Order: sequence, then C-alpha cells, then structure tokens
Amino acid sequence: MIAKLAVIERPNYLTAEHGIRSWLLTTEHKRIALLYMAAITCFFVIGGVAALLMRSELLTPTGNLVSPETYNKLFSAHGIIMV
Repeated sequence: MIAKLAVIERPNYLTAEHGIRSWLLTTEHKRIALLYMAAITCFFVIGGVAALLMRSELLTPTGNLVSPETYNKLFSAHGIIMV
C-alpha cells in the first residue's frame, strides 16, 4: 500500500491578502520591493516625458510648443524627479 503525503500549502506573498490596503500597509520585503519597482518605473516615465517635451521645444528656433514658464517648470520637475 502506498501512503499519500499531505501537501501543505504555504501562503504566497502575492495572494496572502487581497486589496490595496494590504499592499500599502505591508511589512513584507517582497511586496515592498515590488512597490518600490513600480514607483521607480512611474517616476522614470514622468521624467522621460518631461525630457521629451523639453527636447521637442528645442527642435525649432522659436520654440512654440510650450511657454517659457512651462519650459522652466518642466526643466525643474525633470531634474527633481531624476535625482
């Protein structure tokens, strides 16, 4: 007779609890790393869009894509986000 082994399932860090609250209030290092990577990617995209708008503004000598005030704001926001 062959004995069957009982399989004990451990809780998975991705499905331990459901909901945004459990993700934002977690102390588990794996979830924190995933949140960190998502935040880095989001800020990288925002900074990249600001850089793209600034470079597009510099394509023409007149620079009529955004106003000078908006260009200064983009320049500052890009620098702050990328640092």
